[in-house]
Amino acid sequence: MSRTTPRESGSQPASERLRAQVDGTRAELGRTVQALAAKADVKGRAREKAAAATHQAREKAVIATRQAGRTASRTIRRDRWLLTVAAACFVWLVARQVAGRRH
Repeated sequence: MSRTTPRESGSQPASERLRAQVDGTRAELGRTVQALAAKADVKGRAREKAAAATHQAREKAVIATRQAGRTASRTIRRDRWLLTVAAACFVWLVARQVAGRRH
């Protein structure tokens, strides 16, 4: 009599199905361990968060600098006449002081 491997209702023998199930469980366990290790790496996560915050702060600084430049440029263009009058007054005061010292 020859001995045959018992088969369940599927086409694979029971031992092959168990091996496949064990392999799947091992892979899932590996992913779980990696996820837990990543969560436990507090120092690494803190470094990543610090790098992200630094990047975000730099981007905001660039945007703020550009906006400040635009605002200053607009203000100078808009108030050019005021600057001209102020400069003329300054020149007049300096000239008056110099003329007063001569007499």
